Amino acid sequence: MLNWPVHARRLAREGRPDATVVFLGANDGFGFPLGGGRQEPCCSDAWVTAYAQRARTMMAAYGRGGAGRVYWLTLPVPRSAAFARIYAAVNRALRQAAAAFPATVRIVDTVPVFTPGGRFRPALRQSDGVHLTPAGDAVAARLVAAAMRRDGLIR
Repeated sequence: MLNWPVHARRLAREGRPDATVVFLGANDGFGFPLGGGRQEPCCSDAWVTAYAQRARTMMAAYGRGGAGRVYWLTLPVPRSAAFARIYAAVNRALRQAAAAFPATVRIVDTVPVFTPGGRFRPALRQSDGVHLTPAGDAVAARLVAAAMRRDGLIR
């Protein structure tokens, strides 16, 4: 599996982006190693804390000490109840992580747009009930662009 924090550090160092958009986590319900061979299962408070630390590492890399902005999209509610539990934990962790970087990291909340009321809606979603359609991608891009406009990054 790809080590996202290491990948983020490399991309930030090589590309020095002014802004980075991150939209991942849909397949992240695996346990976190705690040491001593133990695994913390998703979606406990300890798991959320560990996930937040991993996300913070990525946010710090992409934020480059204030030289870059990070726009991280939350995961909209999926069709599967099992995945919904994971996505809610991921989203909690992302908010927790972003709190460490109020000047450079923005959480772009997709839930109200794609899943109003916290209920799955098939519109703009692929048949797997997880991924966005091209039309859904366009909606997500508009959400990010609006956040970038609010930050004065684009007009």
